[in-house]
Amino acid sequence: MPQTLHLLKDVCVPAFQTSKVRPQPSDLVGIEGESGCRMLSKTEQPRPESRSRWSTIATFLPVAISVAVACAALSGAGSVDPQTFHFTTEKVGCERFIKTVRISGDVRTFQPAIVFNNCRYRSLRILELVPEGSSVNQGDIICILDSSELQDRLNEQKIRLIRAEAGLATAEVQDSIQRIQNDRRLSNTNSRLTLAQQTLTTFEQAESMMTLEQLGDEVAIKRDMLETACEKHAQTEYLTSLGYNNLAQLDLARTQLHTAQAAFDRAEGALTLKQDFQNPRDLMDLQSAADIARLDAHRAQLLNDRGLAGTKLTKLEMQQKIATIQNYVDDLSRSIKACTIIAPKSGEVIYCHQSDARKMIAVGGLVYYAQDIIRIADRSRMVLSGRVQDTRVYDLSIGQSASVDVANVTSHEYKATLTWIAPVSSRASRYSPGDRYHDVQIELEGEPESLELIALGATADAEVIVDDRDHVMQIPTKAVFSQPDGYAVIVKNATGPERRVIELGNSNDVQVEVLSGLSPGEDVVIDSPHVLRNLADTL
Repeated sequence: MPQTLHLLKDVCVPAFQTSKVRPQPSDLVGIEGESGCRMLSKTEQPRPESRSRWSTIATFLPVAISVAVACAALSGAGSVDPQTFHFTTEKVGCERFIKTVRISGDVRTFQPAIVFNNCRYRSLRILELVPEGSSVNQGDIICILDSSELQDRLNEQKIRLIRAEAGLATAEVQDSIQRIQNDRRLSNTNSRLTLAQQTLTTFEQAESMMTLEQLGDEVAIKRDMLETACEKHAQTEYLTSLGYNNLAQLDLARTQLHTAQAAFDRAEGALTLKQDFQNPRDLMDLQSAADIARLDAHRAQLLNDRGLAGTKLTKLEMQQKIATIQNYVDDLSRSIKACTIIAPKSGEVIYCHQSDARKMIAVGGLVYYAQDIIRIADRSRMVLSGRVQDTRVYDLSIGQSASVDVANVTSHEYKATLTWIAPVSSRASRYSPGDRYHDVQIELEGEPESLELIALGATADAEVIVDDRDHVMQIPTKAVFSQPDGYAVIVKNATGPERRVIELGNSNDVQVEVLSGLSPGEDVVIDSPHVLRNLADTL
């Protein structure tokens, strides 16, 4: 009670001190008294500070009372009186301890053979289909799809392929003709180039020098003749002056001198003309002819390369066209072959219906590419395909025993063995990315007659035994609670309850193994951890 009053004081006093509420002025205010209610004038009203305080008390008093009652209830619930507490106990046992991991899933056959529409990117109709539930052997024809349209396309592509091969043969002939033309053109241009180069070389090395030598010799001869004529003219002129010769002889000598001088000038002019003008011009003409022949040869080579490139491009285009058509023909041939579906193994035929998408497997029905058509199941080996949380997968190991309950077989429990655990976890749903699971596979054991009772796809629950030991001291998990110094229990002795710290081992969510701290036959209190912890604090 003092604690409650103290709480009321803590709640109310600050409200009294901090309240800023002011009453609204009015002409008349009702005040309750012993005689009921009387009317006060405005001059007889109480002071504003008194009215503000009482308004604040009226506002916060219910809240303070509620808080006080709640605190009293909590303080009363936190303590347990061992004298009045009703103990529910259970004895510490030393018996068989079994820990299992529960796995849910559906029953399937071991490695079933799935037959699907392997006609690439095509949807086809079913012409023939083996009845569902029938048994087939490996190599039997179980489904035939309509391939008439594919056969028509194949015939068209074969015609295109023949035309393309004929076009390739024509291109190869044109390539051969082009090569012959190239050789002839190149031979002619090379011949002209060789002739021009030889003519130029002959002129540079022989013809020009020989002509110049001939003209030089002619100039030398004419010079000698001119010198002779000069000497003869001088002699004749001297003899004429002495009277031995007449003027006619002198005129003849003078005429011969002029003729020799003219011949010498002509020879020297011809040499100069040949050396300074004609030879350079002829040399330039021959060099130009050689350059033109060389350019013609280069142009002929370029024309040959262009012609060969054109024929080669035509051949490549035809080869590419043939390869494209051949790939299409091969694809159509494979698709037509895939329309006849053969059983890859022996077993029972099960249709792969897709009820959600309203796609049922039946004669005349349409199946798209890669759609599963038939599942061939071998009932001699049945497995449970399920999943387990990643926190429990560490208790599992391949080869552990399990018991399986199938939904449609209530009269039989199957023994099984864990055969596979997925090495990588996966999420069960995109809406819960934090929940990770490992896929597992459990193979069922039993006679073929008992396995045939199981409906394929039936749901089943498996209990995988991960720990099985005899003479294990154990207590219920409801008797254990945690405290700062470890795990503890409340032991009921003849003298009363006693708190005791224990060491725990493995747990199966119902019983927990006790390694030390208890003895078989002792009574431990069972209750919620909160109550047990409060009872331990009281003790």
